[in-house]
Amino acid sequence: MILQAVLTFHSTHSAMAAEDTFKQLKLDFELIPTPRQISAECGFALLLRGLEIAEISLICQQNQIKYDSIYKIKFTDGGKEYEKSD
Repeated sequence: MILQAVLTFHSTHSAMAAEDTFKQLKLDFELIPTPRQISAECGFALLLRGLEIAEISLICQQNQIKYDSIYKIKFTDGGKEYEKSD
């Protein structure tokens, strides 16, 4: 199974800037509404596929992407759970 994570933001501007960066890097991602299970200031988030949490953090640091949190998605029989990374 491909690892999936959600990157949340403090503002729509930050989400759009991150979207541009991830597009330029040709990474597997999708701009999505922030899942209801996740409390965030911004209504948009990035769904990232195939990247480890440490890789996402490093990419954000190297590209000066301002984000709120990274959540690892865990798939369960009943759906999905979001686990906030440290």
